[in-house]
Formats: sequence, C-alpha cells, structure tokens
Amino acid sequence: METIREAQREPVIGNRDCSLGIITLKHFEWKAHNAQLVDLSTKGVGIESKGLLEPGFVWFKDRVGGHKGGVLVWSKQLGTKYRAGIRFLNLSHDEEEYVEERIDRFKPHIPLREPEKIISTLIESEKKEGH
Repeated sequence: METIREAQREPVIGNRDCSLGIITLKHFEWKAHNAQLVDLSTKGVGIESKGLLEPGFVWFKDRVGGHKGGVLVWSKQLGTKYRAGIRFLNLSHDEEEYVEERIDRFKPHIPLREPEKIISTLIESEKKEGH
C-alpha cells in the first residue's frame, strides 16, 4: 500500500545533528534530546534517535526548515534505532519569543510551570494552520 503525503520529503545531506526538547504530553516535562535529521519537507521533518521519544510539543535549539517548533506525531523502533516524525508549527515571531522565554527559564527533566500556557500558544498556532 502506498502512502500519500502532503509534501515531498527530501533526504537531509550534510550536518544531520539536531538538538531539541520535547514538552511531553504525559507529564508536561521538558526533556532534551539529540537526534539525526533524516528527511525534510515543507510540512515537517523525520528524525532518528537512540531512544524512543515521547509524544509532545517539540522545540528545536536551532531552526529546522525555518521552524523552531513542531509536534511529534509518531515514533517507532526500526532496528536498533528509533524513527520519529515531527510536523512543523508556523509560529509568529511573538509566539516564538513567548515560548522561547519560558523554556529558557527551566532546566531539562523538571516539570514546567504553567505548561498549559505554553501548550495553548502552540495549539492556537496549530488551529491557525487548520491541521
């Protein structure tokens, strides 16, 4: 069965390292990760990591495909590694600054204060995109 995609994916060539954090939906914790970029489209990015990534809102240390944030929409084990797909969020400059400021205040692996405000900002952005 062939999968129909919204956007054509292209393999990532060159520097494939990517630092990111995920605000997990299960515990509203910030978890830092390192991954390798695998493929990229206008709608999202495929990554590969050493461990399974929990669903949540993704924040990239450096822009990926012009984006700072996204939603981890799937994650599965393939061999000894794990693959995951992240759908980009199109955030305004003000929304990016708001999220960045709050994330910078917290250290990895600790519960976020007022995570609902960060997540509501990201959800509102998602609604604007019509996903």
